[in-house]
Amino acid sequence: MLVTNEITQMAKAIVTQLPILNGISNSDEHQQALILLEDLIEHYDDNLIIIEALSNVIARYEDESADFDAFNKRQIALNSAAEN
Repeated sequence: MLVTNEITQMAKAIVTQLPILNGISNSDEHQQALILLEDLIEHYDDNLIIIEALSNVIARYEDESADFDAFNKRQIALNSAAEN
């Protein structure tokens, strides 16, 4: 069984290769992340862990970016209306 230190080292190596996993700061990085995600999905089973991590980074950006404020507000309104 792997020990925590080895797992931490593997995680650092992955982030070194894919620094976008640290977060998305702008729309260009967002677009690059979406393209990368699309490519990774072609071999879903092999890339599942990275797909999950990248999906979380994309979701965080889309939740927090001012670029998505109007969209997110509409979604909240639609969800509220559907619940009533």
